[in-house]
Amino acid sequence: MQKPASNKVFAVIFKNIDFIFGESFVINYSFGIMTN
Repeated sequence: MQKPASNKVFAVIFKNIDFIFGESFVINYSFGIMTN
């Protein structure tokens, strides 16, 4: 029972990291287009 729980936690953490990096990439990309 411990393994599925920890996998769930890691999945949520990685999902949040992916979302944060994805958002910052989109924002940086947009600013790059606007400034150029």
